Amino acid sequence: VVVEDQLYSAPYQVTDQGKVLVVGPGGGQEVRAALYFGNHVVGADINHQIVEATRDTYGEWAGNLYRHPKVEIHVGEGRHFVSTSPDKFQVVQLSLVDTWAASAQGAMSLSENTLYTVEAFHSYIEHLSEDGVLAITRWHNTSQPLRLCSVGWEALLSLGVDDPGNHMVVLQDWPNQGDQVSMTDPPEGSGNQPREDMLLLKRSPWTTQDVDRVERVCADQTWEIRYAPDHPNSDSEFALLLDPKTHDAFVEGYGQNVSPTTDNNPHFFQEERPEVLLGRIWKIGQGFGSGSSGTNTLIAAALSLTLLGLLVVLVHFWSLRREPKSAGVYRLTIFNALLGLGFMFVAIPLSQRVGLVMGNPTASFVLTFPVLILALGVGSYVSRTIRDRSALLNLGGFAIVLGIVSLQIWGGLAEQAMLHWSLWERVSVIAPVVFLFGIPLGFFTPSGMAEAEDSGLGHFQPLFWGTNLAFSAAATSIATLVSLLGGYSLTFWVAGAIYILATGIAVLSFAGAPSLSLARTRGGKEAEKSIAAGEVHQSH
Repeated sequence: VVVEDQLYSAPYQVTDQGKVLVVGPGGGQEVRAALYFGNHVVGADINHQIVEATRDTYGEWAGNLYRHPKVEIHVGEGRHFVSTSPDKFQVVQLSLVDTWAASAQGAMSLSENTLYTVEAFHSYIEHLSEDGVLAITRWHNTSQPLRLCSVGWEALLSLGVDDPGNHMVVLQDWPNQGDQVSMTDPPEGSGNQPREDMLLLKRSPWTTQDVDRVERVCADQTWEIRYAPDHPNSDSEFALLLDPKTHDAFVEGYGQNVSPTTDNNPHFFQEERPEVLLGRIWKIGQGFGSGSSGTNTLIAAALSLTLLGLLVVLVHFWSLRREPKSAGVYRLTIFNALLGLGFMFVAIPLSQRVGLVMGNPTASFVLTFPVLILALGVGSYVSRTIRDRSALLNLGGFAIVLGIVSLQIWGGLAEQAMLHWSLWERVSVIAPVVFLFGIPLGFFTPSGMAEAEDSGLGHFQPLFWGTNLAFSAAATSIATLVSLLGGYSLTFWVAGAIYILATGIAVLSFAGAPSLSLARTRGGKEAEKSIAAGEVHQSH
């Protein structure tokens, strides 16, 4: 491969030499390009196995790039590495840090990616030298290049830039007609179409001299300028997007979702507009349409699991059709359905917030779900020691809503502060916070089951457990869908509403109901039976 012919070498041909950062260097093609043009290279890759393979196992085959004296390779998540680095870089480069096959099939549409958010771009730009360049490559035949510019626009506005369009240039790469095939070529059958676009975002505005330099470089390659400030051949879509007069109208009216992604809604690869996604949900009987495979699967899972949950409830009620049923049975069924939904509506956005701070998906999982489950156990134990269940669940509901509100107000500030902490400092704060958040979640289900037992509804407990578990399974898809539509903040607010509703049902159902332990202190088994009988009569 001739290095200077490859689009990933463009930022090193249009800027001066210096220290550069490559996020996700993988096999090292961008590292080689940076070295070729005389730069000192720093790389950050989240996958230690890739680093070891390129440096050790296949080091000689890769030209020993990762052992070059002007190369530093670190194992770590790129966003976190940039945020904590004290250095300024002449170039910060992210070049197709995912696969074509997954992107083309829509497999990435459900995955959050905090590399491409306004907050991430803000960090990248702040770590550029005065005339440094942020270079990001995405596939041409998608709306992703437009969305990159939209994210860059918002990040530059947050840094006080009046006209962000003057800070951006977009290049497109035409495939070489010779025998050489790029490592990033899409599958055969794409024809003679541009294959990749690159956003070149400068901390300072692109001057006329800068754009002239870009034009000279492009003239020697198979590249074209797709957008540059005041360039006569700029693509009309980019020109409209990057003009302050037409920017908002273009984003609102464009056929695909090119609004800026944020840490609250980091689904960069979800290209469908929210109203289109909602429309497909309402018209599900007419088929899935042309949406991505990822969102189609999500919608199918959400609907099918919800229907299965309802079927579980109906089958249980049918099997108990000869049993007399009080209002308490229906209230406790709804109560347990809400608990099944509520837990996942808390856990999914909480895991995302933890992952942003930890910079590692494995650490995010370990510090969220196992810690929450342990806290649920503690909360369950605590609920057995409290006599007044209504008061306990009032306290639990208040604590959950207070935790959600606190995360919404102060979570962002805390996350930014903790990015600069060491690993164990972050763990020492996050684990207790998640644990404390999970304790009141554990109050609800045991209290509901104990209430059923005390009210003479113990034989309905399989119904209540089945309802809880069925709607918990459905909630994994439903909560993800809500996050796609409105972000993780909306998912948290829905969780708060669910637990408020569950608390309200508990107050209505459990009000004045003493526990069995209290009954035992008042007269042994006879008192226990009389209380249970009275509660059954009251529920009727």
